[in-house]
Amino acid sequence: MPTVLKSCQYLIPCTLVASMFIPAGPVGAYEPAPPKVRRAFDGSTGRELLNYPPHRVADILHIKLDVVVPDMNTPTMQCVQTITFTPLANPLDVLTLDAANLNIRSASADGRTVAVGVRPGDDKLTLTFSPGILMGEKVDVRLDYEVHDPAEGVVWTPESSLWPGRAASFHTQGQPESNRYWYACHDFPNERLNSEVVVTVPAGFVVCSNGRQESHEQSTFSVGGGPAEKYHFVQSKEHSPYLISIAVGKFDIVDVSTFGSRLPMPVYCAVGDGVRAKKTFARTPKMISLYERLFNESYPWEKYAQVVVTNFAWGGMENTSATNLYDSVVLDDVALLDGDEDGLISHELAHQWFGNLLTCKSWEHLWLNEGWATYCEALWEQYRDSSLSGWGYSASPSDPTSSLRADNDAYQAAIWSDFEDVIRKDRGAAPYQPAMVSKEYDHPDDVSEREANPYPKGAAILHMLRRKLGDKAFFGGVGKYIDSYRNSPVETFQFRECLERASGLSLQQFFDQWCYRPGVPRLTIAPVWNPETKSIDVTVTQIQTMDGANPAFAFDLTVCVGARGKLSTSVRTIRTRVEEWSIPCEHEPSMVVFNQDLDVLAQIEVDQSADRFIEQLRSGSTHAARLQAAQHLARASSPLAVPALFSAARDARLSNTLRNECLKSLGRLANPTFDSLTENGSIAPASNESKGDPAALTTLLSGESGSFSESPVREEWARQLGLAAQNASDDLKKRAASKCLALWTNDRSYGVRAESLKSLGKLRTAAAIGALDLGLRTDSQHDQIRRGAIEGLAHLALGDSLDRVLPFAAPNHVPETRQAAIKAMVKLADQDKERVFNVISAIANQSDIRTRRAAIEALMDLGDPRGRIVVEQIMASTQSRSDRTWIRVLLRNIDEAVVSPPKSAVQPS
Repeated sequence: MPTVLKSCQYLIPCTLVASMFIPAGPVGAYEPAPPKVRRAFDGSTGRELLNYPPHRVADILHIKLDVVVPDMNTPTMQCVQTITFTPLANPLDVLTLDAANLNIRSASADGRTVAVGVRPGDDKLTLTFSPGILMGEKVDVRLDYEVHDPAEGVVWTPESSLWPGRAASFHTQGQPESNRYWYACHDFPNERLNSEVVVTVPAGFVVCSNGRQESHEQSTFSVGGGPAEKYHFVQSKEHSPYLISIAVGKFDIVDVSTFGSRLPMPVYCAVGDGVRAKKTFARTPKMISLYERLFNESYPWEKYAQVVVTNFAWGGMENTSATNLYDSVVLDDVALLDGDEDGLISHELAHQWFGNLLTCKSWEHLWLNEGWATYCEALWEQYRDSSLSGWGYSASPSDPTSSLRADNDAYQAAIWSDFEDVIRKDRGAAPYQPAMVSKEYDHPDDVSEREANPYPKGAAILHMLRRKLGDKAFFGGVGKYIDSYRNSPVETFQFRECLERASGLSLQQFFDQWCYRPGVPRLTIAPVWNPETKSIDVTVTQIQTMDGANPAFAFDLTVCVGARGKLSTSVRTIRTRVEEWSIPCEHEPSMVVFNQDLDVLAQIEVDQSADRFIEQLRSGSTHAARLQAAQHLARASSPLAVPALFSAARDARLSNTLRNECLKSLGRLANPTFDSLTENGSIAPASNESKGDPAALTTLLSGESGSFSESPVREEWARQLGLAAQNASDDLKKRAASKCLALWTNDRSYGVRAESLKSLGKLRTAAAIGALDLGLRTDSQHDQIRRGAIEGLAHLALGDSLDRVLPFAAPNHVPETRQAAIKAMVKLADQDKERVFNVISAIANQSDIRTRRAAIEALMDLGDPRGRIVVEQIMASTQSRSDRTWIRVLLRNIDEAVVSPPKSAVQPS
């Protein structure tokens, strides 16, 4: 699935409390999601609305596409498609395919007449054969057609005076069901076929497609003559129709494979970016070697190409053997100070096994693609420093992780991020919200955007299974799964059965509660040491919605007790709303840690003293335990919490993830209204009930750049300075602004400088104006600095902020910058409501998909009743099924949000 670039996520914490204890309980920690109207049933007709895989009356064996592009600046392709198929169960005389707005000129089949039927707006093409096709016959059907400026499925970027020197290009985007806009197919993942692509383009342009490059020759166009390049690609192994792709442009091509590799690994990047691409993608061979070892399965395709394309809508797309990636993925040396693109690269690579070799049979099982690819990011982080030299591609040890050097802190940091994402979003209850695995959706895109999101929740489930089964049984079961279903569509129960065979465990209850129901456990825990009984009395309460459709979750909870320098670990099986038990403990514990290995996906609030959390932060035996402590200390009023957090934040021996969590907690202590931080970055004003801890702010202000040696930590420090001092006195704001201004002026990191600009805007000091103006003129990777300046100006809200921001919504800026400008315009709309409305309305009717959708959402956020009229007109006129459904769902969700649901719908029993 197209990968959306993700940022660090974290829980919104409880407000600061006045006692020395951090309370459990739901206040501020958990609020059920409002129930949604079910989409599984149409009450007016009684019709079921669930989505099932479409029938396959024919087995499509092979598709050959011969595409001619006479002019790269004109979005038109002349196409000849040959479909080879055979009837599956019965003779057939009619074959129905998915095809949207293809201008069919002719259809033919050897020895038969073919009648073509097209129903406008139906996205269907019917081919009627005379005589009909008998069982066992193999038929080739030839379609001759033209594609002109398709509504989706092909992203065309012509030359433009707004982008001097940028060559024209285009790329296809098939997932979920968009390839029908440029060729006829059974556009659903329960089909597999071989494919062949021949593309003729003007001379000087380069083509990449699936499989091996069979030939590349000079040619001339059949119409009009002129020099041309003709590329022929053959994908000899079966894959799903949505994975067929073409990318055309002018590229530098560098191969990142190691010496003697059997596998070509070309990277197609912008002309002049070859050297930087080598650095960005340098670890690709090692990733492949690791995955081959863990999955006991050789890389399954004939090459692995990575193609950097213009105006890509997401992060990456795992087309078989030829991944497409967004246009600023190639990092310069300064950007490498902030991190790398290994998460995205490893994610898309993992799909070549999970998603391409094995493909979800229907979109409800998308987690088998996306959960696995997301989990593989964590596996790469765990083992990226391991030496894999000498490992054979087909080796099969009993334990594939043996002898690998594990960085468990990096692994837990990745899993922690996935847990936090799920805990924050998946607040629903059955039957009001769909589960992760559910046939309930309006459009396949909805599956990847639902609250029970298959990316992080799928990864979290795989981690829990690995912990439950152990590495030998888990990876052994994964190997059985791949061996059993390679080159096949797959469903969730098949994966479960393979793990059961490998482990001997019954996993149906596990899969039922984690895959087939929404929500996660929300736990409040009170561990109280009883000096009379020499024990710790533990009470665990599940506070999420519980009723007949949502029983208490069942799971094992690990407890680690530290006392007098000794650690003891025990496990308790939780099955009911409230569980109480005692743990023998001769001496008062210095720390009591729950779920330190993230064995259960749960939000956990622990009611115990700050002293215990400080000790847990200092000496917790796992990275997750220390992260939990840092997060809980955000709500501690102990005078020792602030120095403990700041000490950890400055400790270069600790991971950046932990240091950043400590800085976030200091920011929350300093300004509890941080809890009101919304997705667009606005902050609620301080209230008398939520006074910050002055020591936390002064401590943050005492920091220096030298205290934070890694740029991601300085970036978080810059962010927290702006948040922590948001409601402080003018003097403290000036001090915070001075720190941010120094970071903007002196730091090399793009991320640090961008966050400094955002904070300068939030602090609204005079020092911000010159820095923000300079930021608007400063180029950087991903346009980070310019986007930071735009957000800062939106916060600063000067009288001319709108004039400064508005030009960056124009088409001569990258989509990310245009989106930032659109969001800023909404915040600044009071400066000129009519102008803002007109500019955003124009953008909503054009542009790339990301900018267009950002503009449509902005029209609704403006509160102008004309915005809905414009959006409804767009919905009525668009030929894109994806856009049309997305807008309909957006409007419906807005309408439902203003209607209060019945309280009984979400009340725990």
